[in-house]
Amino acid sequence: MDLEKQIKSRILLGRLFDLYSGLLTERQRKAFELHDMSDLSLQEIAETMGGTRQGVYDLVQRARQRLLELEATLGFDARLESLRKTARMILLRYSPDLPPQFVREMEEVLAESAEEAQEQDV
Repeated sequence: MDLEKQIKSRILLGRLFDLYSGLLTERQRKAFELHDMSDLSLQEIAETMGGTRQGVYDLVQRARQRLLELEATLGFDARLESLRKTARMILLRYSPDLPPQFVREMEEVLAESAEEAQEQDV
């Protein structure tokens, strides 16, 4: 897997973790968070969680797979992105007819939403 695909995968998994982490087991959640979000090595996590490197690897892989399965089934991430795009299109189309303050506030909300999505991607 090339670097760009790895980065896109980590970004996606980070967003999915934000959406679905509550549906992982406690151990999967902790292992994934320490590995993918805090960038700890498998060995460091094993020492922290009291397991083996292989056990942590398995937990992280199961967590990743579960997050992807949940998105495939529920589709919340895709729905959120679709809603953002739709809101931007509607605002662009109707902004000449809307009160300027409303347009400004909506643009701010959409910009904040985009920034939050980007921050989760980093």
